[in-house]
Amino acid sequence: MITMNLTLAGTVDYQVPFWLRIVIIIYISLVTSSGIVMNGIVITAFWKNKKLRTPVNYLILNLCVSNLLSATASASLIIPINTIGEQFFGNKGCMMYVLVCGIFGVTNLCTIVVLSIAHFIVICKSKRFTLSRRHVIAGIVFVWIWSSLWNGVLVGSGGYGTDTIQSVCGIVWNSVDKNIVQYTLYMTCCFVLPLSILTYCYGSIIYEIRQRTKVSSFSSTSRAALPEAAKMVFVIMVAFLICWCPYGCVALLRMIRPSHKIPIFVESALSFFAKSSYVTSPIIYVAMNSQMKQSVLKVFRLPSSRRNRSSISTKATHLTVEKCGDGMRT
Repeated sequence: MITMNLTLAGTVDYQVPFWLRIVIIIYISLVTSSGIVMNGIVITAFWKNKKLRTPVNYLILNLCVSNLLSATASASLIIPINTIGEQFFGNKGCMMYVLVCGIFGVTNLCTIVVLSIAHFIVICKSKRFTLSRRHVIAGIVFVWIWSSLWNGVLVGSGGYGTDTIQSVCGIVWNSVDKNIVQYTLYMTCCFVLPLSILTYCYGSIIYEIRQRTKVSSFSSTSRAALPEAAKMVFVIMVAFLICWCPYGCVALLRMIRPSHKIPIFVESALSFFAKSSYVTSPIIYVAMNSQMKQSVLKVFRLPSSRRNRSSISTKATHLTVEKCGDGMRT
């Protein structure tokens, strides 16, 4: 069997099957290229359509930007490492990659949290509070500072290296004994706390929507709009949990119990699977936001379903009129 030997200072040589490298290259190429294209499409739609520049949509734009940058960084390192067969960036290159991707990843997560807070305020507290552009910009700035701070602390303490199959650089969770304080604070502030806020906000939104649907004083229009909001919130929450929680739980387990034996490919596989969030976020917003969908179709000059239906009905009307006219002439 053909194997490849990847090394990095401070790590042990590990023989990796050649076919596994091919699988990693294909998977990462598909995920990152799709993420770059999909997020680029959403960003282009924002750039060309001023009607989309609402306070909440600025958070979506920030999410797409962090996704785009993270996908670009992942493709620039993972694919060359697995193609060449060695970690040619060195320790400093590995450190910079972990720092940059960590900042983008936590920014992505925290942006979803801020987005959930924004939905929570608008849906549950709309009578008392109005979300403004100033609030959103302050939230975005805070997210980037928060992410940069905690990733800088963790990476600066030396908590990085190659993963278990040495296919990419990442955080070494089983070296927690050296920096127990940094690891604990990082996991609490960048995983446990955001997940708790996300669960509370979306749980409150779903509860509020259910309460509103029971009130008979709501108009038929409001009743029709509420289920759509509930579906989007549910899909956002489920997509996030599916992508990130498996890797986060394994990382937390390795941090709490470093001696616990986890299959060598599990952590790496879950890390790669978490990168599928590059694609899910823009798809959700385009598919479940009619204004965004129409804007994307308009930017790329694609026919929308509404236009198709209207053109079909117009053609049918013309045919009917022509037939009636022919009948009158005969």
